[in-house]
Amino acid sequence: MDDSIRKILERPFPPELLKQRQGAGGKTFIYVEVIHYVSKLNEAFNGAWSFEVTHREQVDDQLLIEGKLTAAGVVKTGLGGATVTRRRDNAQMVDLSNDYKRAEADSLKRCCRLLGVGGHLVYTGDDDEVAVPQVPARSAPTASAPRTTVAPSPPLRTAAPPERNRLTSKQLNAIWAIARNQGYSDAEFQSYCVENFGVQASYLSRAFASQIIEKLGNRTNGHAERRPGEEG
Repeated sequence: MDDSIRKILERPFPPELLKQRQGAGGKTFIYVEVIHYVSKLNEAFNGAWSFEVTHREQVDDQLLIEGKLTAAGVVKTGLGGATVTRRRDNAQMVDLSNDYKRAEADSLKRCCRLLGVGGHLVYTGDDDEVAVPQVPARSAPTASAPRTTVAPSPPLRTAAPPERNRLTSKQLNAIWAIARNQGYSDAEFQSYCVENFGVQASYLSRAFASQIIEKLGNRTNGHAERRPGEEG
């Protein structure tokens, strides 16, 4: 794929396009509407792309859509889903066609992500939305598995840094090695980066990467820093 097209696809969505909603469990979700994915495809491919629903299925209250996105000779497929919306008083379906549209939008977004669109956001597969959930409070680490953390946290940011300021491959390898050595799973560490820096690990700035390396890598002082809310 042409580099100019790839740059358009991988360019982060501007902060003004990010919206929020409350979800289950008190989580706050940040998402981008599907129309902005369509706009990015139109910009990148000058409108010369197509999306086709190849399979549609309903399993109980779950709607499943398989879609195929074709652009510049590249084909990407994605499985999307949505939950049937029902009335609370009598459990009757509210608008099945609109629920299917949400599932189709979810499928299209998944296809777009395979082309690099929205890579700076964490995708949870919650209906048709790209979402960044707040990370729940973590229990205190056990004595057998001490772990340091980065604290205090900088303000949340919503866009990836310019390419020239992005962390180096050496820094990226280092922070992943340190995080795993400290007991983080990949998902936990990605969520930590999103909550504290607004982007996934691959999109951190060099300065933030250095901060993580310094904090998490400093394990020689004989004690571990505690997360807010953890018992001493």
